[in-house]
Amino acid sequence: MNILHRKNKTLLSKSQFENNMTSSIQDLGVIVDNRLTFKDHITSIVTRAHVRAMEIWRCFLCKDMDVVMRAFITYVHPLLEYCSPVWSPSSNTLIDQLESVQWRFTKRSAWFTIRHIC
Repeated sequence: MNILHRKNKTLLSKSQFENNMTSSIQDLGVIVDNRLTFKDHITSIVTRAHVRAMEIWRCFLCKDMDVVMRAFITYVHPLLEYCSPVWSPSSNTLIDQLESVQWRFTKRSAWFTIRHIC
C-alpha cells in the first residue's frame, strides 16, 4: 500500500513510513518524545549545563564569587530555563537532575569561598 503519491510516483511506502517514525523529535530546541516525558531533553540540557559550569571554573583565574555567580547566571541559567513552561518536569528524579547543576556549582563555590585566593 502506497502512502504518499506524486504524479504516480510513490514517495514512501507504508513500511518505509513506519520505519521512519522516531521516538523523539527536536523542535525549537526542545526534544519531545512520544510519551511527552521530556526525559531526553532534560538529560541533554543538564549535561550541557554541567559542561558550561565547569568551563566557568576553568576560565577564571581569580575566583571572585560575584564574578563567578554572575557568569553562572548569565551562561548556565538560560540553558536550564529555556522553554521551561513547555517541558516542566513532574517527576522528582527529573527535578533532582535539574537541581544537581546548581547543587554542584554552589558546593564548589562554597569550597572556593573558604579558600579564596586571588
